[in-house]
Formats: sequence, C-alpha cells, structure tokens
Amino acid sequence: MARRGRIGLSDRAPTIGAVTYRTRELGGRYLTEKREGDTWTPGSSFDTTPHRLDDLSARSRSHPTAPDSPFTRRPPRTLVSHDGHMTRSDRQLITTAGDVRTEVAVDRPLDVLEQRFGISLPRRPRS
Repeated sequence: MARRGRIGLSDRAPTIGAVTYRTRELGGRYLTEKREGDTWTPGSSFDTTPHRLDDLSARSRSHPTAPDSPFTRRPPRTLVSHDGHMTRSDRQLITTAGDVRTEVAVDRPLDVLEQRFGISLPRRPRS
C-alpha cells in the first residue's frame, strides 16, 4: 500500500545559493550528492538500519581526533538557524537564508566567532 502525504529522503532536492543537494536510493543504501553547475559530486552514503548507541561509540570517540577526520583538518564553523546557516571560512562569513547567499570579507575572524557564533577563545596579547 502506497504511503500518501509522506516525503521520502529521495523526494527532495533543496537549493542553497548556487548549490543543489539531493539524496538518492541505490541498492538499499542512500547516497548524498551536491550539484554545482552541471556536475553532481557524491558525498556520504548510509542505510536506514537501526543501531544501538553502543554500536557507534568506538567511532564516536575516534572521529574527532583521527588524522583523516575533517574535524582535525579543518574545524567546523557552521551554525544552522531556522531559515539557513552561517559559515566562517578562512576570512569570509557566508550567510545563507532561503535561496539568498551572502559572502562578506572578515578582517578579524575571532571577532566573528565571538559576536556571531557565541564562541569566545583566549586571545594572545599583541606585541
């Protein structure tokens, strides 16, 4: 019996700025992809098999510190809001609200983290 009124994972392809995101079902797994221009780039894949929290604990402990983890190569700096998200990337602040993307040059990245993200880091005295 077909389910009515439900949207599946692969039924949506939201666009944020110039990037479109989608999830496709392939052989019982799901693949996330993003499109910039005419090219779709694969992301992560997953399935909907239920897991116990204990099944994930080993990876949860190693992921933040593993050499191949994105967290050790580039710290996350994205804050999601009800209508979009805000990302500090190097010396830019990228704000996305709905389909509107704004990029602003940042002279003082620590000020942005404090004022916009609510993150206060110790500062070294200037010489």
